[in-house]
Amino acid sequence: MNEITDSILVNLKIISKINPNDKLKVTSNTTSIEKEGLMSWLSRWYNGDSRDKTITFIKTVVTDAINITNDIMNSTYINNKAKRTVYEENEFTKSLNTLFLVKNEMENCKNGILNLKKTYEMDIQIISQLEVIISKIDVHLAIVSKKLKDIELDVLGDSTSPNNHSEKSTNSKKQ
Repeated sequence: MNEITDSILVNLKIISKINPNDKLKVTSNTTSIEKEGLMSWLSRWYNGDSRDKTITFIKTVVTDAINITNDIMNSTYINNKAKRTVYEENEFTKSLNTLFLVKNEMENCKNGILNLKKTYEMDIQIISQLEVIISKIDVHLAIVSKKLKDIELDVLGDSTSPNNHSEKSTNSKKQ
């Protein structure tokens, strides 16, 4: 993984930890969760935090997660069905692990978004935007799940293909 992927994973994890009535505090350097209270309101007002800033942040994180998983799913390492070199096999494994990690964190972040819906239950505009984000996540998770299933079938197909078995039996006869 790299710094960009790590940043996406951290932000997805932060979003996943939002509880009902919590709010996100988004600054240029950090993102944190603030509990409900007068000090929270003053801090948010002073720092210019807002519901719109929260929505923009979540949209950006989700879009970045979608982009990174699309890049992985379209990579040569994932789509190469020919015999891989050791290096290509390692890159395939790293890419696959990253795809699983981002997929899992996207699934987890939905809980935090659902909790934000409770926080802003009186704001139909914010709730609607959060619902659109959740729908986007669900659609993308279905695409990622299908790709992972296809990869699994390819890998299993390689290990159970008749050519592999005949090569193994030919090799064992030679010994």
